[in-house]
Parts: sequence; structure tokens; C-alpha cells
Amino acid sequence: MMNQRVNKRIFLIIMIFCVALLKAQKNEWTFDKLIQKYQINRFFNEVFKNPALMSGFGKYNFSEFKTMYSNIEEEANLIQKPNQQNSFGLLASSFYPADSTTTLWGKAGYVNSNQKDIVWNESIDYDLIYPYFTADSVGGNLKNESYNFLGGYAKSFKKIDFGAQMSYDATLASRAKDPRIRNISSNLKLKLGMNFKNVLGENLGFYGAYQKYTQSNSISFFSEISSPAVYHLNGLGYFNNLLRGTNLEAFYDGFGYGFGAVSSPFKKKDLWITADFRKLTIGKFLVETLSTQISNLKNQDFNIAVTKVFNTKNNTFGVKFNYDNNSKTGVESVISARSGIGLAVLAQNENYNLKNTVYKLSGIFYRDKKNDVFIVAPYVSYQDYNEDYFLIRSFQYFRYLEKGVQSNYIRDLGTASFISSKIHLSYRSVLDQQALLRNDNEASLSSMISNNNMLLSSNAFNFKLGAEFSHNIKKDLNLFFSIDSDLTNINSVLNNSILFSTGLRF
Repeated sequence: MMNQRVNKRIFLIIMIFCVALLKAQKNEWTFDKLIQKYQINRFFNEVFKNPALMSGFGKYNFSEFKTMYSNIEEEANLIQKPNQQNSFGLLASSFYPADSTTTLWGKAGYVNSNQKDIVWNESIDYDLIYPYFTADSVGGNLKNESYNFLGGYAKSFKKIDFGAQMSYDATLASRAKDPRIRNISSNLKLKLGMNFKNVLGENLGFYGAYQKYTQSNSISFFSEISSPAVYHLNGLGYFNNLLRGTNLEAFYDGFGYGFGAVSSPFKKKDLWITADFRKLTIGKFLVETLSTQISNLKNQDFNIAVTKVFNTKNNTFGVKFNYDNNSKTGVESVISARSGIGLAVLAQNENYNLKNTVYKLSGIFYRDKKNDVFIVAPYVSYQDYNEDYFLIRSFQYFRYLEKGVQSNYIRDLGTASFISSKIHLSYRSVLDQQALLRNDNEASLSSMISNNNMLLSSNAFNFKLGAEFSHNIKKDLNLFFSIDSDLTNINSVLNNSILFSTGLRF
């Protein structure tokens, strides 16, 4: 309870700060200001991973406070994720060029969600800690609260730019009936960057990053009749049988770092090259057994993006190539229970490996007229997904090809009103698949792995549609309403979601 109260107080202070910053900005809302978030530099937004380059994000003050409601229903879903979720959220954000040399930006958000029918996963932050979950066969619904904050500062000088950014995310999840869980996670990220101007005709930017992640898991049972066994899962449905049973408290402790480089043009502004590397290592400990470490997960991400832009009198064209390599390596402890003082770690073996590589080629056509903006961005990507568990030989390999197109249209309606719409179509086809999966007397785990494999081995068609209407109710105040829908067809099953947002722009 103490951690929850502290997080709420921090969030309240941050919200007050953001609202004060919003109120400080009094600027007339024009069409040029409204379309700032659609400008061509969003096509190569990888450069803004370096906070020193945020002065190029836009030239207008842009602040927003909005409320959001969403509902997600996924009949075809990963069992360890919810198949239905409804959420309510608040978000305050601001981008503020204070003067020609100083830029500030910030964000604070709160989301309260109800997640339904999660099985074989009593942990949170799925993508970060996968596959090392604390789990049981019962599962159920979760009440989830998340808080997030981001703040940044950039300063420009004649020959060099400096920038710094900090973000903090906290999540609290609980269930009111057996298995009763209480999970708390925190994720702190820091970045420092610089950008050297006109080095052999180019701007060269570099940044370094630090990350600290923690998550605590606590499971309890009030029923005096029976309770399910608790598992500490490893890769592809396997677990250490010695830990099966009543180890009800776990703690994840992670440390990460990263660095990146950006080459951007000094004059022509037509070619950008970015490279980024991030590593996050997360250890899982059993708190009830003298903090015995049972696994160590290494998450690594390496990304390259090359963007070329062509300008004509009335239009802008662009082409971009992305290479993304994401990997997970799991090291598991060999444990003995005969030490006399609890569990003892005898050795550690590398038993799990996941490699996910994506090559993506995308283009853009951007037309900006006086009263409207039209954007269309087609893309094609190839994905190579390989997941292995070595202790008991098990694997699943997939090759995907995805083709899609995104488009946006924004128009000034006159009478201080604006409308925007967006459409996204994509189709993912499975080119090849191979699998050797668990299928034994642990029927529930075998069924879970089989279900997840079936989802990964399915073709998928996705259709997204969104619209927004906004109106200047005052010279410096813009009211907006928006709706976004998402429909995915997988194996003749439709997953759908809808998001409603409304708020004010200052």
C-alpha cells in the first residue's frame, strides 16, 4: 500500500506540473499548428531517440489533455494475455519550444484497465519478461493501473546540441479472488545525447541510455479446501519441477543500457541514418528462499534505419529501410534442495533463445496544400522468428511476409473546424513454419503452447480506421473528439478494438 500511495502522489505532482505548463502556453490554433504531428519528419522519427535532436520535432507549441476509453476483444489471442480488456485513461502532454535555442517536452498519463481471462501468467509486463512467468492453471481477471511520466530538455548552441530525457512507468495489478495476486513494477529510463553540427557536411549525434526495471509478484490463497500448484515457467511450456508448488513470491530485478548514433544532413535535409543498441538483463529471484536466483534473461535490440527524402515543388516523397534484430537469451539455474538452508544454486545453463529479425522497406507520398494534407505510406516487411528451448529439445520457427499501406487525410473546414481520417490495411502471410512442441501428461501446458503456436502460424488481415473532429472554441483553445477502430481476421475469427478520445489542445 505504501508503494501505491507514493506512486499516486508522484503522479499527482507530475500532473500538476504538466497542467501548469499547458496553462502557460497561449497560442492561436491554426491549421499549420494542428498538422505539426503529421509533418514529414514523423516518417524518420527514429532520429528523435536522441533527445538532443528534439528541437527539430516541430516549431509550434503543442499541448494536449485528453481522456480515453477503449475496449478490446480478442477471441484469437495468446493465452497468457487477456482476451478482453476495457480501459479508462488520462493523458497530458506538451511540446514547448521556449525560444530559438531551448526546447522542453513532457507527458504524464494514467490508465485503469480490467483484463479478463489471463491463464498461465500471474506476472505483468509480458513483453519484457517473456518467457519467465510465475503462473498457475487457474488464472482469471486482473485489475490493472499504470502510471507514466516523461520529461525532456534540449539546448542548442552554435556548434553542438545537448539533450536529456527521463521517463518512469509504474504498474500495479491485483485480483480479488483466488489466486489473489499483487504485482508492482517500475521502469526508469534515462537518456543523455549530443549532436555535433556540420562535421564534414553532416550532423553527427550520439546518445547513451540507462534503464532500471523491477517487478514484485505475490500470490496468496484464502481457500482452505484446495489451491492450484504455482509454476515458475521457462521457455515453451517447460518448468523446473523442484520449484513447482508453493513458492508464492518472486522478484524481478533488471538493469539495462543503450547507445545510438544519428547522421543527418546539415543543409539539404534529405538523408538520415540511425543505429541503436539496447540491452536489458532481468534476473528472477524467489523471495521466500533467501533470494535464490532461478533465471537470468538477456533482452537485446539492434536497429538500423536509413531514410531518403525527395522534394518537388508541391510534394514530398520518401523511402526508408529498417533492420530490427531482437533477441532473448535465457540462463536458468541448476538448483538443489539438499543444502540444509533452502535452495542452493549449483550451476547455470543457457537453455532458452529467441531471435526475431525484421527487414522492412517503406515509402511515403506527402502532399501539403494550404487547406489540406494527404499522406500515403506503403510498406513490405520480411520477418524471421526462431524460438528454441535446449534443455528438453523444443522449438518453433516462422517466416512471415507482411504487406500494407497507411494513409492520412487532414482538412481545414473553415469556421475554425478541422477533420482528419486515417486508414491502415495490412496482410501477414506465413511463408514457412516448423515446430517441435511439448505434448505430454502436462496437458494444460501442452494445450497452452499448442494454442499459442497455432496463432503464430496463422495468416492475418488487419484493418484500422480512425477519424477526428476538432474545433477552436477559443483563439487559444481547441476541442477534439476522435474514434479509432481495429479489426483483425485470424483463422476466420475476428479480433476487434475501439478507442474513444476527447480533450483539449492549448
